[in-house]
Amino acid sequence: MLNAALQWKEQIGDLALSELAPAVSSSGHSADLATLGELADADGIIGSPTIRPDDINHLKQGAPWERAVHDARALRRRIGNVANPMPSRELHELLGLSSDGLGNWSPPVGRSPAAVAIPTHRDHLKFVPRKRNVVGQRFELARFLGEYLRPSDEVERWLASTDLSTSRQKYQRAFAAELLCPLDSLLSFLDGDLSSYAIEEAAANFDVSEQVVTNLLLNNGVIHHHWAQHLPYQMAA
Repeated sequence: MLNAALQWKEQIGDLALSELAPAVSSSGHSADLATLGELADADGIIGSPTIRPDDINHLKQGAPWERAVHDARALRRRIGNVANPMPSRELHELLGLSSDGLGNWSPPVGRSPAAVAIPTHRDHLKFVPRKRNVVGQRFELARFLGEYLRPSDEVERWLASTDLSTSRQKYQRAFAAELLCPLDSLLSFLDGDLSSYAIEEAAANFDVSEQVVTNLLLNNGVIHHHWAQHLPYQMAA
């Protein structure tokens, strides 16, 4: 595995490799990291982001989720949409992706341990998501956007989205949640109603999963784990 990692290092970048290698190995895939080759060769969607990391003011200190929330709010101010739900087309445009192209694209067969975006030429990236449903794909694309905007010293690097609990993945998830479902807007929509039915309506309004809404409320102390475990039914991811 170490030999395979060294071979991929120059192409992927140190930071992305440090996320992808453990994600691949922990998922039970081959230790020679052949999965990375499959991702590199996979059909993807080409996009050229219309926003740049230096277009927003980044928070340089704080926990990953604090920096992520700050950056997501900064991006919303930059595009002139502070509180309203974000249409999929607007999200796609930020990544330079065709909505029609995404609608006609299918992820590779099988369950991948990661989603990646690979630099191709100039400012273009080949996106290889792994989510098949529209709501899940929206969240994954928002994670890509957060990872793309996150300051880095590496010029050419893969963007990697995994199920790991590293600081980068926590940043991505917090960024995507705040970008797609701003906390203040969510609380205003709920207006004090924390029933499962209100959460379901909020998820539909912001076009995110009910789990995203629940996690936002949990992470910000609006509800607690004991409360969430006794909801009428479990929230889908």
